[in-house]
Amino acid sequence: MKTTKGKNGGTLKTLEPGDKLPGSGHPGGANFKTVINRYLTVKMKKKNPLTGSTENLTGMELLVLSLLDKALKGDVSAVREILDRIEGKVSIPIDTSLNEHALIISAMFPTLEELQELDKPLIKN
Repeated sequence: MKTTKGKNGGTLKTLEPGDKLPGSGHPGGANFKTVINRYLTVKMKKKNPLTGSTENLTGMELLVLSLLDKALKGDVSAVREILDRIEGKVSIPIDTSLNEHALIISAMFPTLEELQELDKPLIKN
């Protein structure tokens, strides 16, 4: 890197082929994911949010327990996150061959087969 004196008394730095900008890359070679994973595996003496007792828990265990605690207190987004992790995200197939109005009508009015299913007893003798 070549340095020259600027008009206002400052120092100008000119990059030459092969030079790297300061701060480029990861300091110490660690990126964000590496640092997070390091702290998620460290054991810490912390209060378990579910039991209230102090335990040796990893960062990952603390995150899971915190999410579970929120879900048990009624946080719908926490419940959804847990169920998505356990059961997988819900996908609703959409028939794109129908137009918008046909989709609305088909959702509002059941077919004859669907109505006949409703008439069947739930428990067979």
